[in-house]
Amino acid sequence: MLEIDWLPLMGVLLVIASSFTLLINPAWQTSLVALSIQYLGVFILVSNVLPLGIAAVKLVAGWMAGIVLAMSISGLLRRVAVLPDGSAIPRDSLGQSDSLAGSPGWQTRSGCAFRLLTGLLVGMAGLSLAPQLTVWVPKLSNEQAWGSVILLGVGLLQLGFTIQPLRTILGLLTFLAGFEIIYATAEPSALVAGLLAVINLGLALAGAYLLMVDALEESA
Repeated sequence: MLEIDWLPLMGVLLVIASSFTLLINPAWQTSLVALSIQYLGVFILVSNVLPLGIAAVKLVAGWMAGIVLAMSISGLLRRVAVLPDGSAIPRDSLGQSDSLAGSPGWQTRSGCAFRLLTGLLVGMAGLSLAPQLTVWVPKLSNEQAWGSVILLGVGLLQLGFTIQPLRTILGLLTFLAGFEIIYATAEPSALVAGLLAVINLGLALAGAYLLMVDALEESA
């Protein structure tokens, strides 16, 4: 009887659900929650090739990156309104003080449908290339290959759809998460895992800085 390892499969499902949520959903709160779930999926996928402590470093670093972005946006909300795509405008120009303004490019149904369709096409193309990836990296399992190509493809899509700071950083973090799955399998090194964790935190800090600069420029 064929035995199925459900834990890696659950990691793949978490990665797919969270990455597509990042691509489609316009709310920054939901995006940051999806980012944390995405790193949980990455943790599950790399936990069978890395020691549990090293794999946990990736999870903690990803969650810390999300916390940094959340704290930065929360601070900006006191002075400006942060749009779903990560840009910021003065509250006086909104006509409302407490609700977040909508971004036409990210909130319209046609925009969401287009991003979903493009994501599905990229996902299907990536899944068709996943078996070849396991040939190039022999230690890579099918589940790890599926998760990595989905993250790489969706991350590149996010980078191509907008130049807003928050969405750009989320795209970079998604792309880097896919790279981490492949590299953790090819080179299970504690030093490299620590370096990638620092890169994740550095991207989050850069995103926080860019959000602040964007808000100051828009409110000036």
